[in-house]
Amino acid sequence: MKYKTQYGKWRVIKQAKRTRYFICKCACGKTKEVFKASLTTGVSKSCGCQRGKASITHGLSSTPIYRMWRDMLNRCHHPSRQSWKYYGGRGIKVCNEWKDAGEFFNWAFKNEYYSGASIERIDVDGDYEPNNCKFITKSEQGVNKRKTLWIEAFGERKHFSSWYRDARCKVNRGTFWVRIKRGMSPEVAMTNKLYNAGINRHARSLMSVKLPQYGKV
Repeated sequence: MKYKTQYGKWRVIKQAKRTRYFICKCACGKTKEVFKASLTTGVSKSCGCQRGKASITHGLSSTPIYRMWRDMLNRCHHPSRQSWKYYGGRGIKVCNEWKDAGEFFNWAFKNEYYSGASIERIDVDGDYEPNNCKFITKSEQGVNKRKTLWIEAFGERKHFSSWYRDARCKVNRGTFWVRIKRGMSPEVAMTNKLYNAGINRHARSLMSVKLPQYGKV
């Protein structure tokens, strides 16, 4: 692929040691390694010296990555948003660097952003910043939400859904959930099929009835 030498305020000087990066010089004089895709897509147009000025190309506002950036700012810095109480209301912020869309996009492409990804904070009580964020699938993100129930059993720590799918769990999901909520030992809650906290007295009485060998009644 043939590359230009000028991308916004960036001037390409040479290929970096890393194959997907260029050594670039900004119009302000700063030299920096820049991810190639960030240049060719118009995501990175300067070193950040243009922060506060328009740095998003026309049409980028309709892309998933732009919506990700916008939603991140909204839930942390706009109290009128419904989700603010879970983020900004708890003191979680977006770092100053990422308040510039171009800087966030540049980081995203360097860190293997893909369409459909969700941004995840490694420390759920920490801020949105480069050292505390990664991209994961939406299903993975649900696992790390603050409301996720984490359970320690058999010397392991896993969330409720993982334990329910574990081969050692011998009861249905509802029974397992009720037992855990009632304070039963996790090991007993998932392996003891005889004590079923979710069934009524009539059902328990039926457990003593032998079923015919040829089928169920």
